[in-house]
Amino acid sequence: MVFTLDADVKDVLNLSAGRVIVDETAIFRVDNYSAAAISGASATCYVDGPLYKRINSGASFDFPLGNEGRYGNIKVENVTASGMWRAQYHSNSPSGAGLSTGSKEAPVQYVSSSEYWNIEAPATATAEVTLRWDASSGVNPAESGLRGVQWLTDKWHEVSLSNVSGNSTAGTAKTSPALNFNANPGEGNYITFGAITIPAYTWTGATDTDWFKPGNWTNSTVPSASANTTIASTANMPVITGANVAQVNNLIIDAGVDLTVASNGKLTVNGDLNIAATGELVLDNGYGVNGMASLITHGQILGTGSTRIRLTTPPNQWFY
Repeated sequence: MVFTLDADVKDVLNLSAGRVIVDETAIFRVDNYSAAAISGASATCYVDGPLYKRINSGASFDFPLGNEGRYGNIKVENVTASGMWRAQYHSNSPSGAGLSTGSKEAPVQYVSSSEYWNIEAPATATAEVTLRWDASSGVNPAESGLRGVQWLTDKWHEVSLSNVSGNSTAGTAKTSPALNFNANPGEGNYITFGAITIPAYTWTGATDTDWFKPGNWTNSTVPSASANTTIASTANMPVITGANVAQVNNLIIDAGVDLTVASNGKLTVNGDLNIAATGELVLDNGYGVNGMASLITHGQILGTGSTRIRLTTPPNQWFY
């Protein structure tokens, strides 16, 4: 269902199937103060666009949000202002909205390019905010430098997190202390994941070629999106495959080393990609649904090595 005009839900919104898509210019409001005013939310049933929800002072609400097929719910707790709160999830880089991930206030060293949220209170207020991450977020909860970050005027600032739980594929964390709203007058607060340290990881291939196997890395942990990562020369060259997104900050491919992104594999380099002489990045593309290899780079591409694109095409068919 798509809403291009304003709409009010006076009682209960039941998300029984599919998404409610709300145009950026529309106001979609749930006037019921109850925390149960929206039911049936799931990874496939959510509001894609700005969602307004009336919340009482002292109460909490979990906004069932998503964007472009990705679920990104966010919860506000112990709000100090009654009225209509607004929240929206974006499954893309905040840089595209003019919130440059490169503009950071110390001690922030990394800002996520994967997603961000926008929350606006009805008036000056505070609230605790619980963020979720998924397998595409590039979050490693074991890293001590993990933080939330919020945009204030022209830079991303550190937000401490508590109650951090989960693993690299799913988890939650709560802002601590509560956030002050509205940080940006007329716009509310922008928030995402970040880091105050940049950990270093090196590929060892000690177990096999699987990028996502912890035993193949020096820290016995798969790199996060904030990690500077080196692919060193080993007998087992790394291969990225499967549904999960391999994410790093800066990526160095040493001389004589191949890194392969297999058909349906996904690699995001949030910093710079540096391929040394005789090093190679191989994009091994197949055909059919999800057959292509995916590479996204947010920084510079450096070095004198090469990128090789291999394409397997179906027999006796046009392919374009």
